Parts: sequence; C-alpha cells; structure tokens
Amino acid sequence: MAVTGIVARRISSLLVGLAVLSCALASVRTAPEVEAILNRGGGLSGVSETIIISSTSGETAATSQLSNENRSRTIRLPRKTLDSSLVVIDSLVGAPPHVPADTGFLRPRCGDAILTRIEVKRGSSTRAAQEECPHRTPASEAYWQRVDSLFQLLASAAR
Repeated sequence: MAVTGIVARRISSLLVGLAVLSCALASVRTAPEVEAILNRGGGLSGVSETIIISSTSGETAATSQLSNENRSRTIRLPRKTLDSSLVVIDSLVGAPPHVPADTGFLRPRCGDAILTRIEVKRGSSTRAAQEECPHRTPASEAYWQRVDSLFQLLASAAR
C-alpha cells in the first residue's frame, strides 16, 4: 500500500509538472513573420528596383535587387532603423491617399513615369498601395514623396 501511495504521488507530481510546462509553452509567442516589399520601376530604362524588408522571430533583414542584376544586395542599416522602416511601411500601406474618380476630362498623361508599389505581407494577409500617375491631389503627392524618401534611404544603404 505504501508503494502505491508513493507511485500515485510521483505520477501526480509528474502530471502537474507537465501541465505547468504545457501552459508555459502555450504562452510563448513567436514574433509574426512580416515582409514589406517596395518596388519602383518603369520609365524609359525599364529597370526596376525591389527592396524587401523581412522580420522573422524578431530578426529583421533587408535586401535590394535591381532587375538588370543577378544578385541581391544586403541593406546595411541598424536594426532599429530597419524595424522602424517596417513599421512606417506598414502604416503607409494601411492608409493610402484617397484617389478621386477619374473623369477622363483633360487629365494629363504621364510619359517617362517611374511608379512605386508598396506591399506588406503578414501571414496570409497582404495589403498594398500602388502609385498613380500623375498625382491628382496634394495628399497623394505628399504620401508618395514620403514613400520615395524611405525608398531612397533604404536603397542608399544597399551594398
């Protein structure tokens, strides 16, 4: 009988330990995978540049790829800068400027236009914003200037 009591207590302790461990494992959250893609291309040269910033398990990395090159280049910026760039892109793609309806009446056309597209992928969700040409509102102009400034910062750090 004494042996049965000892075995029962050990099994009970083991079960409690497993329950605590499973609760601890369930509470550990891994950082969600996030990927931001900035693409700028067009114009007479036909060359496009794609910048990808990704964050997986808290590690952020960024690369730049030109369409006329076979290799991608690493963007060398401090982690905080890459993290904040990812946050800015996510907020920008979440609030693109309102584009008024196209009436077609005396609308200027673009010739040698270089257009930008931004996209954020989080799990199975994708959000994107596409630049229009020409910008028809001051809000649109300011928005895409902000995107362009960020693009320039990231592209200048590619090696």
